[in-house]
Amino acid sequence: MKNLWPVVLSFSAAAMAVGGAAGYVVGGLRGEGDAHRRQCEEQREALRTVLASDPAFARLEVSPSCDGGWVTLHGRVERGEAWVRLRQAVIRVLGEKRAEFALELVTVEVE
Repeated sequence: MKNLWPVVLSFSAAAMAVGGAAGYVVGGLRGEGDAHRRQCEEQREALRTVLASDPAFARLEVSPSCDGGWVTLHGRVERGEAWVRLRQAVIRVLGEKRAEFALELVTVEVE
C-alpha cells in the first residue's frame, strides 16, 4: 500500500493540472462569448437609436443576429442625403470599420 502513494499523488496532481487547464480554457471561451453578446447588444441599441432619429430610415432594421460581435442593418434607404446621413450616423456610433460592415446589406435606392 505504501508503494501506491506516489502513483496516487502523481495521478492526483496530473488530474488537477488537466482539470485546471480545461477550466481555464472553458472559462476564457465563455467570457469571450459573453463579451461578444454584450458588445452586440450595445451596438444594436446604438443603431436602433440612429434608426429612430430619422424618418428616412423607417425601412431599415437592425439584424437580430450578430457575427462575432459585429451587427448589420437590413432594408432600404434612398440614395442621396438620406444615405449620407445614415452612413455618417452609423460611423459616429460604431466607428468606420464596423460601420462599413453594418451597412453592407443595406439597399440604396435611386430617389
